Amino acid sequence: AEDGDPVDESDGVFTIQEQSDFMEIVINGDDAYELYVNEEFIGSDEQWDVAQTYSVAVLAGKNVLAVYGRNRGGEGAWIGEVKLDGTVVLQTDRDWRRSSDVSSGWIAIDYDDGGWSSAVEHGQYGVSPWGKNIKGFPDNSEAQWIWSEDTRDSQREWYFRGNFNFDQQVAAPTITSFSPESGEAGTEVTDRKSVG
Repeated sequence: AEDGDPVDESDGVFTIQEQSDFMEIVINGDDAYELYVNEEFIGSDEQWDVAQTYSVAVLAGKNVLAVYGRNRGGEGAWIGEVKLDGTVVLQTDRDWRRSSDVSSGWIAIDYDDGGWSSAVEHGQYGVSPWGKNIKGFPDNSEAQWIWSEDTRDSQREWYFRGNFNFDQQVAAPTITSFSPESGEAGTEVTDRKSVG
């Protein structure tokens, strides 16, 4: 089409592919949780058998998830994973930090959690007593249920922190075109940009 003319199907098909700037978080708490990402409150829930999914903007560099977990009785733990463009970049395991007591600012990106203990793993998704009964949680997840040493701990409130870095090169959109007139396909790649 000439500049200013309407574009119809005869002018070709254009597909734009671009990397996502959002992380997808799926999380479940037994019995309840509050989720903070990069110092912002994201959501909370009290349904132990239903997972929630959140789409949250990714920051260049360090991204921090902070979770407050609460158990009202019986078994207590929580589980979650974070994906970028379908790839798991963070999941609950012993690398998360935990504490029963926090000071103000515990959700901050630069908060010093060096004095916190490691989270304790209580089994991969599918383990008893929860099984694979959490609606909306990925069946193939390798995330671990985490808590303190005892899921029936008399300490029923715990605070957790986990993080990942987003510092990779991100390709600019790739535009693929096909011209019905010439029968040739072409690909145009604009300059790459760095988010690290």
